[in-house]
Amino acid sequence: MLTSHQNPHQLATLLDNKIDALLVRYDIIKSENEMLRSELERAQYEIAQLRQSQGEGDGISAYEAQLLIDKLTAVLA
Repeated sequence: MLTSHQNPHQLATLLDNKIDALLVRYDIIKSENEMLRSELERAQYEIAQLRQSQGEGDGISAYEAQLLIDKLTAVLA
């Protein structure tokens, strides 16, 4: 916490450290966002395949659909 008895150099160092921590957190969130986007695109593709097959046997199986649902649920948790 900032106090009135800290000198400007200490305050600048503290602010630099906070900015660095925020940049690291931003990079982590950005990476997680890219992973989620990839999972979403895959899920949308799999859903399209499932809808297209409509029991014709050329889409994903119910088992594969459940695995995908479980994976996405875990990612969103």
